[in-house]
Amino acid sequence: MGINLIVVAVTLMLVGFSLVWLLSPRLRRWMESPKYQVLSWDRPARRERTRQSEDDEQPSTTDRSS
Repeated sequence: MGINLIVVAVTLMLVGFSLVWLLSPRLRRWMESPKYQVLSWDRPARRERTRQSEDDEQPSTTDRSS
């Protein structure tokens, strides 16, 4: 009996949260905003890594091995 009550309660909460998420675009944006915040934190680091890799690929002008 106890397990069935827990399963029913969790199922109802899942359905409730899913309906709210589907029917409320404003709440959906609020719930998903942390994901976009973390992605924006990564942008400067990604740009720096890209710039460093481009610098590594540039041939050295002081290389006189030939």
